[in-house]
Amino acid sequence: MNMYDSGNSLRIMQIAEIWMPIGPDITYGGVQRVIRYLDREYVKRGHVSIVAAPADCQVEGCLFSTIEESKWKRYDGFREHVEAKEELERHCRMIIDFLTGRDDTGSVKRVDIIHSHTGFISSHEYRKRGGEINIPILKTLHWPYNPENKEEYEYWRRLQNDRKIFFNAISNAQKRNFERCIEVCDVIYHGIPLEEFPFENSKSDYLFCFGNIRPIKGTHIAIEVAKRTDMRLIIGGEIYTTNKRYYEEMIKPHVDGDQIQFIGPLTDIEKVEWYKRAKALLMPIQFDEPFGLVMIEAMACGTPVIAFGRGSVPEIIKDEETGFVIYPSGNEEQDIREMINAVKRVESIKPRKCREHVEENFSIEKEANAYLSLYRDLVQNLAETLISVSYTNLTLPT
Repeated sequence: MNMYDSGNSLRIMQIAEIWMPIGPDITYGGVQRVIRYLDREYVKRGHVSIVAAPADCQVEGCLFSTIEESKWKRYDGFREHVEAKEELERHCRMIIDFLTGRDDTGSVKRVDIIHSHTGFISSHEYRKRGGEINIPILKTLHWPYNPENKEEYEYWRRLQNDRKIFFNAISNAQKRNFERCIEVCDVIYHGIPLEEFPFENSKSDYLFCFGNIRPIKGTHIAIEVAKRTDMRLIIGGEIYTTNKRYYEEMIKPHVDGDQIQFIGPLTDIEKVEWYKRAKALLMPIQFDEPFGLVMIEAMACGTPVIAFGRGSVPEIIKDEETGFVIYPSGNEEQDIREMINAVKRVESIKPRKCREHVEENFSIEKEANAYLSLYRDLVQNLAETLISVSYTNLTLPT
């Protein structure tokens, strides 16, 4: 494919993170999966899909590689968390060079829309040279609102005055939080390729807890629920070096290889096998989850989700139809008891209802439709703005 031959299609550049690679065998990375799924869907529909990412990434469209390899590697079972500020700035500098034609190929390069999934607009490079870009930039808010980032959010707000920077949320709960400081133009839920998450009606006798092993994910609470319901618990996920102490003090002492099992990082193929047969997915989160791909992945396989009702959870789970939403009381013991009661009732949830809920609301096709519609609106709005500005600045003859 020639990345510059677009015909009537949109020319889309997604900007990825530099931390973990995009590809079929990743074991962790919600953002990486979102980019990968959208990239494949855009190519399938005939759009020009460019992904700016490290060279060790695999994409369906065109990979614009910025650095040699992703920065977070796994050592001795733990994923190393590094800053890599210089590599991040290089990543952003190369993207700006590409978008403004500053390379040695002599090619005229242009995209219709930039879809940033990372801190591109907050980089030093963008702060210096962002004015050179006259292309709409959509930034998806993948992380929770953090009041400690107030200064950065105020900077984003100032950027919006140029009318080329836009933000979309991934849940209504997240949108409400961010609207304290910036304008959020839309809410677009994540979607998944349903063919990769086959439905299974028959369930086994274990609970499943899957995700990054860290305090805010509440893995220790899932262990307590499993012990007090006398059920097996399968725990899967990555452990970052920053959460090594939490794992070794709060998780590892309870892992016996029998009732409580830790099986480590899982590929998409591996995790689907655990999703399919689980009695339920436990999600005792301790923070306002912006979305939570694991919920729709589990439900697509027909597995109910039992989660604390923080952030997006009440939007994703249909309470008592596709799982149970437990609203935190402020008392951990009471919340654990409520989750235990939900586990005891989980067989009242029909697996087929879980699958249908995802089919109707969280398919990759629906997500791509929403983004493509938004892209077109933003491209048109910027074009109208530039025309308006040109007429405003026009000096008429007397």
